[in-house]
Amino acid sequence: MIKSIINQFKYFIIPSLLLVLLGAIGLLFIETGDLVLYFNTNRSEIGKNIFAIITQLGEEPIYILLLLTSLFVAFRFAIMIPIIAIIATVVSFGLKSLFKHPRPKIFFQELIENGQVQMIEGIHTLGGYTSFPSGHTLSAFCIFGFAAYFCSTQLRFGKTLQILCFFLAALVGFSRIYLFQHFLKDVTLGALLGLILAIGLAAICENFNDGSGNWYERNLRNLKQKPADNIA
Repeated sequence: MIKSIINQFKYFIIPSLLLVLLGAIGLLFIETGDLVLYFNTNRSEIGKNIFAIITQLGEEPIYILLLLTSLFVAFRFAIMIPIIAIIATVVSFGLKSLFKHPRPKIFFQELIENGQVQMIEGIHTLGGYTSFPSGHTLSAFCIFGFAAYFCSTQLRFGKTLQILCFFLAALVGFSRIYLFQHFLKDVTLGALLGLILAIGLAAICENFNDGSGNWYERNLRNLKQKPADNIA
């Protein structure tokens, strides 16, 4: 089952794994905070505005959009969206509470006070000890991974849409570093966990693709249709 699922949206999974591998390799050569400091001194106003929008793709609106879309395809997809949101939230906050790693704002507090590191104007920079892993990145790879599975089974141009889903998820992860919210290690683990959850949840959803014509295989367009009516 898992092998079949992986094959269905491999154009999201493979580049995601390569990105995680690249991030892991980067951790061997890049000191904690180096990327954050680099972008702190090389950040543009245009880049800030663009990534401030992109980072929101790891938040509620994308879940709502996919939920509304899936209601017109099959209820089995729609049911999974709130489940994905709950699981991603629980895993993220659970691990953050367990590891309690400082966010960049805390990690670089002395440099900030000395004026060597500048806060981003117009961006709410989170503090506290909730850096590891990145919740936005975990959420993005989980929901966009599931969206890639959805696209591969229900829509034309499935391969292209899978790749698009990957790039959107990757950009969310990058935005967290660019906007002084997370470190590379946070984003790397978030991407890996999100990918694992996406595969597992897609496998659960696929179990309901049994051709029975039950309510979970119907949608808002044929809600009143009886299961027997779907049998040829």
